[in-house]
Amino acid sequence: AVVVWLAAERKIRFLNIAPLLFLGEISYSLYLVHQIAGYWVIKQLEGAGWDPDHAIWVAVLCAIAVATCVRKWVEVPAQRAIRGWYQATREQYLVTAS
Repeated sequence: AVVVWLAAERKIRFLNIAPLLFLGEISYSLYLVHQIAGYWVIKQLEGAGWDPDHAIWVAVLCAIAVATCVRKWVEVPAQRAIRGWYQATREQYLVTAS
């Protein structure tokens, strides 16, 4: 709990580096796609004769790329739309309730 609090309060400066911040931003999307995309890529590459270690690295990079796309083109626009809907609904409710 202390480590999480320190990280949230930005007291642990070595965690505040661009690659870790980037992975933090895409973490939910990465969580959603890593298993399906990763296993599929590994299976395809090993079937084509690739070394398993290389197939795993390519799968990791592909999962990160797919998660980045999902974050940029699905997650963020959906968040904006939901927040906009919420604000409009809230404002309408406040006007109606007055």
